[in-house]
Amino acid sequence: MHDTNNDNNNPSPPRLIQRHEQSQLQHHRFSLRTTDARTIAHENRINQQRNRITNESARYAQTRFPFQPFIIR
Repeated sequence: MHDTNNDNNNPSPPRLIQRHEQSQLQHHRFSLRTTDARTIAHENRINQQRNRITNESARYAQTRFPFQPFIIR
């Protein structure tokens, strides 16, 4: 691998990347993890419940602000 430096648009001779830098670039490990469909459905249900805005909280927000609240999901 070569790395070039371009100061003031003057090409410089390529610099060799040190061996340990090169080995660090090549040693990326990926692990796969499987998740049961029931677990995913359960987690989605919990997240939807957390994001739900109740009527009471909507009324409180309307008393604090003179305009309708924008709900971004």
